[in-house]
Amino acid sequence: MSLLIDGKAAMAAMLRAPDTFRRIKDSDWALSARQLAKKQLIAGRQGLADIIAIRDALGDDIFDKTLESLTANQAKQLAARLDRDRRQGDFSSGSQAIARVRELLDGRDQAAAPAKTAPRADRKPEPAEPAAQPRGYLGRKAFRTGR
Repeated sequence: MSLLIDGKAAMAAMLRAPDTFRRIKDSDWALSARQLAKKQLIAGRQGLADIIAIRDALGDDIFDKTLESLTANQAKQLAARLDRDRRQGDFSSGSQAIARVRELLDGRDQAAAPAKTAPRADRKPEPAEPAAQPRGYLGRKAFRTGR
């Protein structure tokens, strides 16, 4: 007798015999599914293609509810992992991070700014402002030393 059980086999057996497990409500199944999907979302080393595959497997409704159930920190980590140009601290809130994840999943990448145009040949470049001259004297000794 094994000390470990095969979780997939146990879940499959429970789903095959709904009359035996009639005390398990639909909300309990949904909670379990959302917890497993959430665990998969926050697992490291997943790229955009992996998250799109999860969304396609779960369906849009379940995926959106799972995405909304992430904590702010988890959402920021997911967004930073999917968008390599941004760090976790670049997102001020979890909802902003979730919005960025949705943009990336839908292909609406707003981070791509329009390319800078090169200066025209017939136009002279504007002179840069002169650099500020450092001051030699800062005033009283108390100001300079902090005393």
